[in-house]
Amino acid sequence: MIGRSALIAFGICISACLGACGGGAGSLARVAAQDNQQERPSFNVEAAYNSSVTDNSTLAFTVEGTSNGVPVQGKGQYEQSMLETVAEFAGQGGALRKVTPVRMTLEVGNRQVNVESTAQDFYSRQGLRLLGRVGPAPQQEFIEVVSYAGLPGEAKVGSSGVVYSAKRYSDASRRTTTGTTEATWTLESDTSGEAALLVLRVADARADGTPVATTTTVYRITSSGSARRVSETTTDEAGASNLRTTFL
Repeated sequence: MIGRSALIAFGICISACLGACGGGAGSLARVAAQDNQQERPSFNVEAAYNSSVTDNSTLAFTVEGTSNGVPVQGKGQYEQSMLETVAEFAGQGGALRKVTPVRMTLEVGNRQVNVESTAQDFYSRQGLRLLGRVGPAPQQEFIEVVSYAGLPGEAKVGSSGVVYSAKRYSDASRRTTTGTTEATWTLESDTSGEAALLVLRVADARADGTPVATTTTVYRITSSGSARRVSETTTDEAGASNLRTTFL
């Protein structure tokens, strides 16, 4: 995610319920609600997200918002490599690696800043389960997934759940813990009945549990299992930085 690469390099940390009605009217309302639920299409969320993992196209984007209270705007490119096999990741052999260089030109206040960074994500060969990530230089934070629930093969709008939990370390030695990460998902309605919005929220916390930042990435997915990245927003918990990336 851009919020975990370029924005870090730039120096930014970056249910609905039906009320019960009495009598026959309430029964009719419940029947109608059940019928509407049955009419909702199902989406293969796992397949749709995996299609974004295997995507190796270059995505153009714009970015705007604030960094430490200073207005920021600009544009850039999000490059995606093909998955390649590596010897291991955190002791797990035969992992797949995806490299994502990001290049941006930003207007920060009255200054122009060029930002380049590269992050690496690692996946299992079976099922493309996320194993972890090596962040961009100079920090190169090491993130290791410790619990993975994954995404469902079938879900309807309104569904939600946890994707994974991870530990974050200062580097690949894993001697110094910097915090934890939890990723959750929700499936929200789109203007088209044939599509839905997969919303992934990745929340970082410090080692003592206090929140740091949240990155929200939105994909438009179809019932056939395709996905298109729509936007990504990273907000720090202090409220001083809020950057939104819109993919073109």
